Amino acid sequence: MKCFQLAALVLCAVIVYSTADYQPAPSAAARPSPYSCIDIFNEKACKGVANGDYPMCSFCQLGYYATCSNGILYIRPCAESYYYGNQLVARMVFDSYTRDCQRYASNCPR
Repeated sequence: MKCFQLAALVLCAVIVYSTADYQPAPSAAARPSPYSCIDIFNEKACKGVANGDYPMCSFCQLGYYATCSNGILYIRPCAESYYYGNQLVARMVFDSYTRDCQRYASNCPR
């Protein structure tokens, strides 16, 4: 598998407040919501983002997704699968809820 290295996106850490005494709790790297995507054209796309797999803002229909690892962006392909009664071979798409590649994903319609 071939990965492409791009720079990263800066996201602010979220401060969580304790319900007991309303003092700020320790913050951690913000993980985008399931529908948040990584902009591969931003040089700092993974800066400050939690390590993990994310949908790409563009080209998700082509079967690629983004992996952020220690502030570095890697673009990775989903596996190929058969569609329409074994008539068409195409890449699966990244599902932002299951965080893996599926034949169909609501966040990335074909």
